[in-house]
Amino acid sequence: DHITEQLASHMTKLVMLEHVDLQRTQRLLADEKLDVLVFAEIGMDPHSYAMSFGRFAPIQIAMHGHAQTTGVNSLDYYVSYQGFSEPQAQSHYSEKLLIVDGHTPLPRYYDLVPYKLSPHMYTESGRNTFKARFSIPPAATVYAC
Repeated sequence: DHITEQLASHMTKLVMLEHVDLQRTQRLLADEKLDVLVFAEIGMDPHSYAMSFGRFAPIQIAMHGHAQTTGVNSLDYYVSYQGFSEPQAQSHYSEKLLIVDGHTPLPRYYDLVPYKLSPHMYTESGRNTFKARFSIPPAATVYAC
């Protein structure tokens, strides 16, 4: 497709991997001796998620298949966009967060509406009130998608 062609124009080499045999895919990646590996969409299918646990390059980067941390220790960086990230976003990522200006350059099929948290959610007492309302333990971490 045209997105793949556009990305490939900025690469030395593009290798299309089959989503059939996980061990074969791992060997193919290891044999490439990559400098950088970019996972464009971890979490959109189980194969890319499983692959993300391997170390196939000194630098491994995740982009947003799902716009949230992967929680995977073998990923070094996560690329997000200013339009998706709140000021304290790094504290929600296991990867080093790289924030690019603007909104995602990826195609979208919906209207982009900035999400704003209720002001009380920025205070500890506001968060505790929210947790109590839904019987969530006060020490629990709450994630929303």
